[in-house]
Amino acid sequence: MECLAIPSLRFLVTSPDKRLINSNLFIHVHQETLNLRLLQYIHHTIYEKIQAESAIIKVTDSSSEEEPTELFGLGHISEYCLTYNSKIIELSDIVKNIESDSSSWLIQLEFKLCDKNFRYRQKLDYPIFGGFNTVNIHIQINTWSKEKKIDIIEYNIPLRLTIRKLKDKILEHLIRYETSEELNFCGIKRKHNVNDFESLRIKGKKTTIFLNDSQDSEIYNDATISELLNINFPSAKNSYYTLSFKLNHGKHNHHPNERYCIEFITEAKLTTNKMIITPETTVDDVKEYICSIYANSLRLYHRDIKLSFDGHHIHTMNAAGNLSKIAEYITELEGAKIHLQINQEYIEPGPGFWSELFSSPNRFNFMYTGSYWESERSAQTSRDTHNSEVNGINLAGPMKKPIKFTTESGLVIKRTGLLYEGIINEDRKEQMIPENYFNDYKQILTVDDDSNLQLSRSDYRTENGFINLTSDVIDNLLNERSRNFEQEEIKTDSARNIRVRRRRRSNQYLEYIVEFWSIIKVKAVHIYPLLSLCSSTVILVCFNIFFPLFIIYEYGTYFSYSLSLPVAVFLLVKISICFKELKEMWCSYLYKRRILSEESLSNMINFVDKGSLSIEFYKKCRDNINAIDVLLIPNLRYKRRRAYEVCGFKEVTSRDEMKHLKNLFLKTAEEEIPKSTLDGLYEAWLRSFRKSLETSIPKDLNDFIILLKEEMQKS
Repeated sequence: MECLAIPSLRFLVTSPDKRLINSNLFIHVHQETLNLRLLQYIHHTIYEKIQAESAIIKVTDSSSEEEPTELFGLGHISEYCLTYNSKIIELSDIVKNIESDSSSWLIQLEFKLCDKNFRYRQKLDYPIFGGFNTVNIHIQINTWSKEKKIDIIEYNIPLRLTIRKLKDKILEHLIRYETSEELNFCGIKRKHNVNDFESLRIKGKKTTIFLNDSQDSEIYNDATISELLNINFPSAKNSYYTLSFKLNHGKHNHHPNERYCIEFITEAKLTTNKMIITPETTVDDVKEYICSIYANSLRLYHRDIKLSFDGHHIHTMNAAGNLSKIAEYITELEGAKIHLQINQEYIEPGPGFWSELFSSPNRFNFMYTGSYWESERSAQTSRDTHNSEVNGINLAGPMKKPIKFTTESGLVIKRTGLLYEGIINEDRKEQMIPENYFNDYKQILTVDDDSNLQLSRSDYRTENGFINLTSDVIDNLLNERSRNFEQEEIKTDSARNIRVRRRRRSNQYLEYIVEFWSIIKVKAVHIYPLLSLCSSTVILVCFNIFFPLFIIYEYGTYFSYSLSLPVAVFLLVKISICFKELKEMWCSYLYKRRILSEESLSNMINFVDKGSLSIEFYKKCRDNINAIDVLLIPNLRYKRRRAYEVCGFKEVTSRDEMKHLKNLFLKTAEEEIPKSTLDGLYEAWLRSFRKSLETSIPKDLNDFIILLKEEMQKS
């Protein structure tokens, strides 16, 4: 039974007998816990306390048939009861129903001896090791493989186990999985360590715990599972909680200070098809670099550039709204080949007009390239509206003469003023160096709140007493310094607006078509069986009823009396057989439709998830080959491996899987292993089966579905 990490209830337990509870006992309990379980935990806690304080203790196992003996004032559990507001609580109810007022943050209970005339009807005995100090955990880990994630079920994990030690256990499973899985693309594998854990999500909680980047990471690493789940004991012995860990894969190969060379694969004309990057280089930096080396047009913007690596599109922004780094998409940076596609509509005059400019090294000097959206025309037409007078801001700093830059071999680098400068190294290879490496001086921008911001020569322009800042500097002022600026409407040429509107309309039309086609496809999957059944019904009725009646109507006058009677009997028999076939067809279709409905499948999944399948059910499945065969689908491969490990099977091949599955059912039927192992397998299969119904409907119901439906009707 899966438990959600919902807010727990806090109980204060007291007792009139100070030998049992000499001070207040505070307990955090899950809301779905039975009152019986709470009474057993309180009795067990007092038992452990007395056992720890006593030198010689006579231990009584309450599960044995012997009469329980009194242990230093602690009697058998059947002699005690729990009261709330002087009323004895029902043990068959759950704890959240004890207090009707949900706003109460502390519920006070009393643990005391029962009256002689009162005894609980339920069986209160529990084993001494009743599983109060351990919990079952379902762990999910993201992977770079076809399965996307792996599921691990750890049984009887101590509640006092810290998250740091739990991560060590998870790393063992992850390393074993990544080294044995062929289609795994993780670049670390055996080199994984605890620093690879990024975040943790607990099913039932809305917040995410960051295990590496957060300032409170050490606090969470030293926290115990009990503190993380906010419980003192699990709600049931077979219950479990789901913890989802997110890890980094393949990022330890890149040192933050190292430089790498990537190559662009494209049909577009570039001045160079290579770029020097670092692991901190963003996708926006790469697009800015492509704008500067693009040799076919003077009007290229970031939105016109599409990058892809290994078939995956490279996005400029991540899901959190931050700039993505190119290293997040590329496993091996050195020598990586990135596919470049440029989507652009040419609006300039013919190529002859620009032929002279294309051959000139200073062809971009007249165009300001600090902002990708700003062109010469938009800068000239909107200069009066975009330049705002800067109040309380001044530039300070002495002007120095330009400094000459040389290579290691002593060659002087001639500056062109572009965002990247091309140089020839000693190996006669061209390299592109970012412009900010040539900053010979810096200006200081002093804002009216006495805060300073360093600017390079390419970060601003001065004209007619105004300071024109680049978009990067403006974003820095807006985001980091929380300043507000009045933003005016950007005026662009009409031809560009028309292109944008046309492109948006075409994209919307494509989205509508794809969405409409997906709806038609899903509807067709469910409508096709009904249409096939209706056509079969029409064919049977026409062939078995109307066609014989038509023959009799047309040629009945030629039949003699002795021949008419057998024909009538034959027709009646044929009609009865036809109706019987129709009844079987429609009953089978309606029954299958009712079984495979979304509500019915959800009830089946919840039934299996709660652990309601009995041992007798698995004994029936053990003798049914079709009920076992469904577990051999590829999606359950890793879960089957985990089940084989629980049974002690090693080196299982694909040929022996059916035999080992039968042994798994045999051990479950004989109660040698917990049935939760098979519950997890069948639950995963049901979820996969429900998802497959979106694309295809099976002709016949599986034997497992029929047996499961019968089991649900019995319970």
